[in-house]
Amino acid sequence: MVVSRMERIKMGSKGQSMVISSVLLILLVVVVTFIVIGFVVPFVKNQLSGTDCFGVVNEVKVVTSSQYTCYDDESKMNVQIFFGENESLKGFALEVSAAGSSKSYEIIGGDVTGVKMYDGATDLVIPGKNEERTYKITTARPDSVSVYPLLRNGEVCASSDEVNKIISCS
Repeated sequence: MVVSRMERIKMGSKGQSMVISSVLLILLVVVVTFIVIGFVVPFVKNQLSGTDCFGVVNEVKVVTSSQYTCYDDESKMNVQIFFGENESLKGFALEVSAAGSSKSYEIIGGDVTGVKMYDGATDLVIPGKNEERTYKITTARPDSVSVYPLLRNGEVCASSDEVNKIISCS
């Protein structure tokens, strides 16, 4: 059987076209991958850099204690707040929910109406690094207390901790 020259060229080109198409598909996948990475990575970085709240997760907590986070019969509530090691905290906001309504207090130091230190001082002091401070708040019997970290750049983060059962001081 004699194979003509044209038939040999056709047979050889079939193998080459499959190799070329495979290389082109791989090249196309690589190019598309770099284009997607070029847009997705900067987008995610911009979204994450806009918030520093990830750094303060679990850095501000309400300490549950029968003496320092409790409610007494004189319409006063004690709440003890713990600050962790993060130094980007300017203060915190407390949200006290009582009888179907809620009241917020922004504690960054100084004087805040309805809030005193545990010792009765009206000049509020923010907890330092790895410190706890106890505050007295004039309120109806609370249903829950939430604490929100306040950052030095003025940003208010999502609730860091919440206590849903406030016990009686005893």
